[in-house]
Amino acid sequence: MPSYRFAVRNLRIGATALLFLGAGPARADTGDVAVAEALFRDGKDLLAQKDYARACPKLAESFRRDAATGTLLALAICHERDGKLASAWGEYADVASRSKAESRSDREKAARAKVQELESVVSRLTIALSDDAGSLAGLEIKSNGSVVATAVLGTSLPVDGGPYRIDAEAPGKKKWSTEIAIEPSGDKRTVRVPLLDDAKAAPPASAAAPAKKPISRAAPPPTEPAEAKETPKTPDVPEYVEPPRRGLTSIQRTGIATGMAGMVGLGVGTYFTFRAVSKNNDSKSGCVGDLCAPAAKQNRLDARTAGNFATVGFVGGGALAAAGVAMLVFGRGPEATATGASSPGLHALPMVSIDGVGGMLGGTF
Repeated sequence: MPSYRFAVRNLRIGATALLFLGAGPARADTGDVAVAEALFRDGKDLLAQKDYARACPKLAESFRRDAATGTLLALAICHERDGKLASAWGEYADVASRSKAESRSDREKAARAKVQELESVVSRLTIALSDDAGSLAGLEIKSNGSVVATAVLGTSLPVDGGPYRIDAEAPGKKKWSTEIAIEPSGDKRTVRVPLLDDAKAAPPASAAAPAKKPISRAAPPPTEPAEAKETPKTPDVPEYVEPPRRGLTSIQRTGIATGMAGMVGLGVGTYFTFRAVSKNNDSKSGCVGDLCAPAAKQNRLDARTAGNFATVGFVGGGALAAAGVAMLVFGRGPEATATGASSPGLHALPMVSIDGVGGMLGGTF
């Protein structure tokens, strides 16, 4: 392959000299030549890697930008290995003609041998018209979306393997189409286009169905009102009323909160009661009568203070607890008061002395 490119480069140099003499043909732009060279190198590498799906498009684009015979030969080899024998067959034939003009007898001989080799195995497709369809005016036939020239019809053409869709249409006729699949090699198929059917024309406006005349309908005769039937009366049934649901009133909820506060106060009183007892017991070991050592005297004073706090806790807690119980009982409404329940009461009495601290809690509910 490098020898082909070298020969092409020599031809380019000769063409450049002819341009300076004013006798050479026009060449591709310098930018296209550079891009074509880069594409050729990439395509050649991919061809060596047998990546034909990527190699062939690069070589084809390189040849489009700079029509070098060496590039066309590489493209023919790529298409042949990729199974596109018809494309390779045509490209080898073009390489042979170019090589003859370039005085490359070795390349011409190799290319013509390939043309003869592929000519016997390349697949062929013939698109023909039926006898009746040949006289149809405005007939257009397409193969895979490309218009088929009238001169090509009836000729066995080399084609690459793959799916083909043949469409035929003409003014005033129904469109006709068919699909076939051609093998990569040795397949010979013929598609015959039939006479196209006439397209159905839309009915003219005058042929439309006549409008329906409105049908006059006489007013129905008056009918006598039916005798009103007396509806039997049903006995009155007392309507069921769901009894009101009993729940806590706002007074009862306040009573619960007040009672809880009272229980806290009683708990405080109990705590200071035990503290007063503890401090008083601690002071006994350091006192003889009313004479006490400093530490024992301080314990006795702490016992009295704790006793005072205990008194306040019991009195306040007891009062709050009693008030909470009262609101909980008497806040139930008229039904609760009608039961004759006794009034609740709660009494707390703390007792503190030099010898000890205590308390008493009582009440009625």
